[in-house]
Amino acid sequence: ISLSRCVKFLWKLIKKIIMKSLERVQKIFKVFKILAQIILDCSIIGCVLCTIAIPLVAVFSDQIETISYVRETIAGYDNNITLCYVICGAIECAAMIAIYTYVVRFYNYELDKGTPFDETVVTKMRKLGLLRIIVPVATSLVTTIIAACFKLQDFISFGSSGLVMGLAFFIISYLLAYGIDVKNIAKQQLQNSETELPNTEIEKAEDNNLEPKNSEDDNK
Repeated sequence: ISLSRCVKFLWKLIKKIIMKSLERVQKIFKVFKILAQIILDCSIIGCVLCTIAIPLVAVFSDQIETISYVRETIAGYDNNITLCYVICGAIECAAMIAIYTYVVRFYNYELDKGTPFDETVVTKMRKLGLLRIIVPVATSLVTTIIAACFKLQDFISFGSSGLVMGLAFFIISYLLAYGIDVKNIAKQQLQNSETELPNTEIEKAEDNNLEPKNSEDDNK
């Protein structure tokens, strides 16, 4: 009985600590969701602008004075280099749209669940980590090929940052999976203690009922 009470007390204490920690974690996830939505919106705007700029730079760059002024005075590039950057910018923004669309959906699902310690949340986080690795690396490969076709040597891609973020999501997912295992073990111990408690009470009741009968038989 004392063991079961200790287990119950520890379980209540753990639940209080988890609930306080969950509130903080959920606030952090809400902030991350807002940031992801902002990045998604900016990526959509960037992709649209770059897509519009591709035919303008390729065909009408010498005819439109504004484009020619920006290209020569501010950017300092010739027409081919500017076209290369616009095409690669559109591809990079499209990749960001694909990634952060899934990121926003992931945060929405986690906030609806109310806890990151869920097997489906862990699975989605691992898929997100895989997406964060594959898409930037593929985008970096494509943009590097395009830059090579335009004979641009100083082109910088952001595939390495996606690799780091993907690995970070994988590591966090395994930590969450460990938390789920700890929670399941604590629940199982609580259930075992609750099932053992009635059995001990029944055994004591049976012992108490048997003792008076033995005393009466001795008197007879």
